[in-house]
Amino acid sequence: MRVLVTGSPGAGKTTLLSAPFPGFRLVPDLSRVVIERDGLHPLANHEAFQQQWFGRMFNAYNQATGSTIFEYGLPDVLVYYRWREGPGYEVAKHMTDAIKSKRYDMVAIVDPIPSEYYSRDTARTMPYEDALTIHAITVRIYAEWGYTPAHVPFMEVAERQNYLASLIR
Repeated sequence: MRVLVTGSPGAGKTTLLSAPFPGFRLVPDLSRVVIERDGLHPLANHEAFQQQWFGRMFNAYNQATGSTIFEYGLPDVLVYYRWREGPGYEVAKHMTDAIKSKRYDMVAIVDPIPSEYYSRDTARTMPYEDALTIHAITVRIYAEWGYTPAHVPFMEVAERQNYLASLIR
């Protein structure tokens, strides 16, 4: 089973996934790997970042065995293209082909946290308002690609973790 947990920057995905989910392997946020290890930041070189991020997620998807939780998934590349480039963005055919064929069994979108909890760091450089825009685009993109995501509402961390666990059982 492939479970995808996605959402806007700063929504709490990494914290949510810090709890063990028995029987599941975790593929962490690969965008941070691209930023921190590969030295590509999406605001500095958007196209190179997107290509590298997509490649890492594609490889992780293909290498996944057994039940796996992914923090971000292939359709998220489309989210950031739309946010950055606007509605007329173009995406390479190999990406859209992969997004069509590499499906997730379950998608959970983590709803944004209140603004007073939002923080920026080296990878999450956008203001809170942009994170809210990205959330709305995420919801639209996943619907456009035929997913009916579950939503993980804001609540205490342990409650959120229990809620997600109940969804993937």
